[in-house]
Amino acid sequence: MRCRRCGERRGEYERPYAGDVVCGRCLVELVRDRVFREVRRWRWFEPGQRVVVALSGGKDSAVALRLILEYLEPLPEVEVIALTVDEGISGFRDRCLRQAERLVEELEVEWEVVSFEEEYGFRLEDVVEDTEYPACTVCGVLRRRLINAKARELNADVVVTGHNLDDEAQAVLMNFVKADLAQLSKLHPEVKPESESVVPRVKPLRRVPEREVRWVADELNLPYHPDPCPFAESSVRSFFRRLLDELEEELPNAKFGILQALDRAGPLLAEEFLQGEVRACERCGEPASGELCKACEILEALDQR
Repeated sequence: MRCRRCGERRGEYERPYAGDVVCGRCLVELVRDRVFREVRRWRWFEPGQRVVVALSGGKDSAVALRLILEYLEPLPEVEVIALTVDEGISGFRDRCLRQAERLVEELEVEWEVVSFEEEYGFRLEDVVEDTEYPACTVCGVLRRRLINAKARELNADVVVTGHNLDDEAQAVLMNFVKADLAQLSKLHPEVKPESESVVPRVKPLRRVPEREVRWVADELNLPYHPDPCPFAESSVRSFFRRLLDELEEELPNAKFGILQALDRAGPLLAEEFLQGEVRACERCGEPASGELCKACEILEALDQR
């Protein structure tokens, strides 16, 4: 079967939501165009910015870094820095780090690495069994705090993450089920951080299905570690991943529809449910909903274990 887009090469990649099959070259072009349209739609970048790309060593952040470098190349005086967090998972993160190092060398990008052990005094794998918090909660909260702190230290104007369409659809559904409409609204690209201490985050791959990110990474021969985190399967998110994948088998546009609902309703939800003022954590000064921010709550629980 020939590619439905160019009609010249063999179709290799099926896109059920579009009802077509495309070749590798056309797939890369389609994904690149979709990412660039999303960037322009929300006006995320401008000349003179310092951009930090959160680089995990996996496929999503590898594709995000590559495509954002392409997009930013014509803009004057833009600096891009890749930032990797080593949370401390033996046999997993070390392989991710090797692939991240290969990528930044190929793309000639400045690279910074920060670790839980240096910042918090422990490795993730050494503490997850000693706390009531799930491993993914500990990792996610402390990772976000570390990325934000380092991005601030680097005087970044924006942080790029590799969240794809599947990630976003899962996050929307999870927050909706929990009735956390304030957190749901924060997923919208136009909803700004509630505190100036938080570096704005953008997600250029938010309209690209996860399988297409993997296909593009392979087509571009980008180095990345293909295996998931060993803690991922036990997370709540993995349930929503399976649920949405089953839904998509019957409704191929389901994930796109969920994201479209967020894009339409996010600002209205923010106006209704986000508080006007944000408290500062009594321990670290970061934004918090209570006396302590979530990161300090977790660190305090770990100190008492």
